[in-house]
Order: sequence, then structure tokens, then C-alpha cells
Amino acid sequence: LNTPHNTPHKAIEIKPVNNSPELHPAATKIPPIKSKPVESKEILKSINHVREGLSGELDSKWSELIKSLRQTGHRFNLGALLRGCHDKDIEGDFLIFKFKHVSHMERLQTEIDNPTVFAELNKVIQDILAKEYKIKIELLNDNQNSNQSPSQKSHLVKTVQAMGARIIEERGK
Repeated sequence: LNTPHNTPHKAIEIKPVNNSPELHPAATKIPPIKSKPVESKEILKSINHVREGLSGELDSKWSELIKSLRQTGHRFNLGALLRGCHDKDIEGDFLIFKFKHVSHMERLQTEIDNPTVFAELNKVIQDILAKEYKIKIELLNDNQNSNQSPSQKSHLVKTVQAMGARIIEERGK
């Protein structure tokens, strides 16, 4: 058997070209490195979406807030749930978390309904933002689906339509 572990190794001797002690000119030339400037999405995001006031302060302290809530939660981790938050804002005395998906919004609401978790969340928010806020959780409007009927939003209806089915008639509830 010739496997990498039992293959005999051969020694290779490298000699200078033309018996001169110098290296061959081709061996000393290093090709230029072609690179493209790489910009982080986070850098672009922070440049394009710098907000002022309380919402700007929330943006700047968001990662600290999430990190502080990593161990907080009864059934779900609040830090992880808030990572799924698509938008956040401060309006008056309200700290508003906006989600794209109903399931994320409902999970966060379930956690906040627990008095112990709610108290821990309020304490972290007060420590980081130096003010007590009321929490509001919202679902972002999905403009592309607003004109569709409920049956057209259903994943089952979309699946059978992809297989060639057509909606002939829709009835109200």
C-alpha cells in the first residue's frame, strides 16, 4: 500500500542557476497582489443610517444591549430574539421593536409577559440607556403582500399554484 504515511520521502536539492550564488531573476520577482477594496456591511450600514437623538443613541448601544440580554429569558433568549428585530426606535417614552415575522414578535411578547424577564429587561435598558422606557412590539408592514387576499398569502396556496393550480373563486369568512 502507498498511503501518505508509509510513502518514502525523497530529498530534493536546489542548486543555483548557472552555478552563481544568486537566485534566478524570475525567482526573486513577486507578482503584484490584485485586491479589491472590501467594505464591511456594518460600516456601510452605520455610514448610511446614522440617526441622531435618542434613536441614534439606541443604535450605538444596540450591541451592548443584546450582549447584556444573552442570559435573560424564560423559554427564549432575549438577546437572540432581539437580533431578529428588523428595526428599533425610541418615540417619547416608548422603546419600539419592529419585526418582520409574527413568530419572532410573539416569542418576544411571550417573554416580556413573564414578570421576572420583564423586570430584567427593564433593568438592562435603564442601565444602558439611562432612562426607563415602556416596551412596544410591532410587526412591520409588508407592502408587497398588502394587496393580496389572505388565501394568496398562505404557503399552501402558493405551493399548489406553483404546481399549476389556479384560484377560481374566493369566498369571504
